[in-house]
Amino acid sequence: MSENKRYRWHAIYDRIKDIPNPIGAEIGVHRGECSAHLLEMHPGLKLYMIDIWSPNTYAGKGDDAATEPYRKIYQEECDLNRAKAELVVEKYKPRAEMIPLASLETVELINFKELDFCFIDGAHDYDSVKADILAWLPKVKK
Repeated sequence: MSENKRYRWHAIYDRIKDIPNPIGAEIGVHRGECSAHLLEMHPGLKLYMIDIWSPNTYAGKGDDAATEPYRKIYQEECDLNRAKAELVVEKYKPRAEMIPLASLETVELINFKELDFCFIDGAHDYDSVKADILAWLPKVKK
């Protein structure tokens, strides 16, 4: 990684760095790269890592959710992706909590206004993103 290049975890960290013990949710974890960076950068962070890790993740969704090549990768490598995510965040437990459920199932497990942030990076089609925003917004503090 280039010293000057910024990634999504840098943008999230910029917003939580002054919160002593933030609580966040990452929707769409894939292999845990973003999660691991956030947990490393902020030693007080508690992170819910939400991903279905299923070959059916994009069933019934169009190419705007995930293009065919990526859909195939997710279908064929979902168990490997979950295993990699578990491996990279193992040293951050119990601050890292992996939840292998769909976003809209998991949202019911989170308290109203519990989160300091919610990073939505699940299915990328309009309807899925809109549903995630509407469902998760009440869980985030003002």
